[in-house]
Amino acid sequence: MAWGSDAVAGIVNFVLDRDFTGIKGEAQGGVTTYGDDRSYKFSLSAGAKFADGRGHLLLTGEVAHNDGIEGIGDRDWYNYAKVFVNPAYNATTNNTVPQLLNREGAGFATATPGGIITASPANAATGAAANALRGTYFGPGGTPLQFNYGSPIGGNVMQGGQYKYADWGRNGDLDPRLGRQNVFGRVSFDVTDRIQVFGQLSWGRATSNVAFGTQANYGNITIRSDNAFIPASVAARVAALGISSFSLGTLNEDLGKITTNSERTSVRPVIGAKGDFDALGSKWSWDVYGQKTVTHSYLESNLSISANYANAIDSVRNANGAIVCRVTLTNPNSGCVPYNIFGTGVNSQAALDYVRGTAFLRTKLTEDVVAANLRGDPFSTWAGPVSVAAGVEHRREKVSGSVDALDAASLATSIANGTARVPPYFAGNYLPSSGSYHVTEGYLQAVVPLAKDVAFARSLDVNLGVRATDYSTSGYVTTWRAGVTYKPIDDVTIRASRSRDIRAPNLAELFQASQASTSTVNDPARNLATTIVFAQTSGNRDLNPEKADSYGVGLVLQPRFLPGFAASARIVFRAVSINSNWTGRLVFC
Repeated sequence: MAWGSDAVAGIVNFVLDRDFTGIKGEAQGGVTTYGDDRSYKFSLSAGAKFADGRGHLLLTGEVAHNDGIEGIGDRDWYNYAKVFVNPAYNATTNNTVPQLLNREGAGFATATPGGIITASPANAATGAAANALRGTYFGPGGTPLQFNYGSPIGGNVMQGGQYKYADWGRNGDLDPRLGRQNVFGRVSFDVTDRIQVFGQLSWGRATSNVAFGTQANYGNITIRSDNAFIPASVAARVAALGISSFSLGTLNEDLGKITTNSERTSVRPVIGAKGDFDALGSKWSWDVYGQKTVTHSYLESNLSISANYANAIDSVRNANGAIVCRVTLTNPNSGCVPYNIFGTGVNSQAALDYVRGTAFLRTKLTEDVVAANLRGDPFSTWAGPVSVAAGVEHRREKVSGSVDALDAASLATSIANGTARVPPYFAGNYLPSSGSYHVTEGYLQAVVPLAKDVAFARSLDVNLGVRATDYSTSGYVTTWRAGVTYKPIDDVTIRASRSRDIRAPNLAELFQASQASTSTVNDPARNLATTIVFAQTSGNRDLNPEKADSYGVGLVLQPRFLPGFAASARIVFRAVSINSNWTGRLVFC
């Protein structure tokens, strides 16, 4: 019960050598067998006593770096495997063939680095058949070529053919570029033989850079027949067919990779005191401390601006024969720069600068904590001393943030008009979060020995704990735990427990601003047709803590005939209540 109610599974304990004296350091480095992802780490620690040993100073620092892996490097195990819809699957064959295929040597059928025509309409007047232009793709410099399709083709994916050319799996980074720097200092002083005051200061910074591949548009772009960038030979075919538009997909190689950079810095000062005293015939220990943690995070992404991209690819010739954005014909001051969607290496820097933008999110997290703890053995039973621990803690959590101008403007517009937000970027579309809560907690825990070195037990202990928690957001809640630890012989330990647990919502779950995202699914109601689904995720200030009733039993084996060997197993059944709906979970450890 010593952990706060905000604690979650996966806690890691760091042991600090508060009395370390001397100097020690560590240096390490590495590289993969492919010659990439070079890494290094250097750390140095120093400790010294002062004031005739009553004071102690500890300093430590660390620098670490990973180069990351751009793309997949030279790894030949990358086999272009894809999961895609089985084209043979339908209402008649659904019991005889699989719905999805997982095939190697697969790539995209509806997008290439420089664009591919995925569909064109029929025209009875000219005798043009449907999809007469399908498979025309645009290579370096915009050269039109005929795509070699593989088989089978399911949705956006095909196996075989020019699968390597039509795949962006190699564009995403296999491992991000990472950097980390940490500094920690601690000073303590023994005011008396039984009271020590201390102060700590830590600073940390972590950075990352990763590419997620290129912007993929899978055949969902409509190109009008008067687009000024259509290569001459294709434009002639379009005119001969008498069609007014066609569909195009592209991996937008000219736009470059979608990259995300992040930086997080954290400062944590701590002041406190600890000591011991005698009472009730035994020694008691205590500690009090206060801390403030401030974490600044910055996240930015290189993305296309959706409105600019749509305007720039819809380019025509004006009355003077110059290529301009269609929107410029009616709005000469639009600032739009034409973008050539046909081919690779065909766009100017001015066009790229107009289409691309940088979305960013700045977030500040603040945590203030004051706490006090007391531990001791107030009395003994026939089997040994009873251990008691008690404490109280008050925490305040706060989050605030800001975003780039386009994201901020889209949010302001949606609020002013009472409409859904229109995401300004191809992805990302960050929104700031703001909010705070505070919580006050108190706990009491005891270990009561019931048997020691008797005929039926080497030891038998009961441990009991209770915690009272009051949240500013969701009110008061009580949690508790009761357990038994029984050692019938030195080789075997049996543990059993019963508890009422909670997990309180964190800052993101409470206050995260509404975030829009898209994903692609295969709609079974439309013969598994590829469908884009829009999702909206946001925090909920009405969330209450999740409650769980947990039952656990465990076994630890430490056979004396195998010195140093230990094995343990644990089974936990947890019934979890979320909004008064209970579900059961069985966990084997």
